[in-house]
Amino acid sequence: MNQKTRVRVVAATFLVILFTLFATALARRETPKPSTMEDLKSADQLKQRLQKDAGKVTLIALLSPVCPECRHGFTDMRSVLKNIPDDRLRAHIVWLPMFPGDNKGRAQNED
Repeated sequence: MNQKTRVRVVAATFLVILFTLFATALARRETPKPSTMEDLKSADQLKQRLQKDAGKVTLIALLSPVCPECRHGFTDMRSVLKNIPDDRLRAHIVWLPMFPGDNKGRAQNED
């Protein structure tokens, strides 16, 4: 292998490594989309959202706003999901009135 070929191989290798590091840094910089809370008038609205997300990994959690275990589980899920900035993952947290005192205000008070 002559000198010019070695220089080209080293330069190409350097560029590949540089590109890989740049792409990795960009991927880590992406932040997850902010979560939104919406009132669903029917289960069909949730069904439509799930159909729209077909082909993605989907987490569905049915929770009570006043249930301590549900709220603790929600906090755990939220912290895990914040560390997974992957657009192929969808999470649908559904606050349902399961117990006395469950209401929209309690669901909106997430912490």
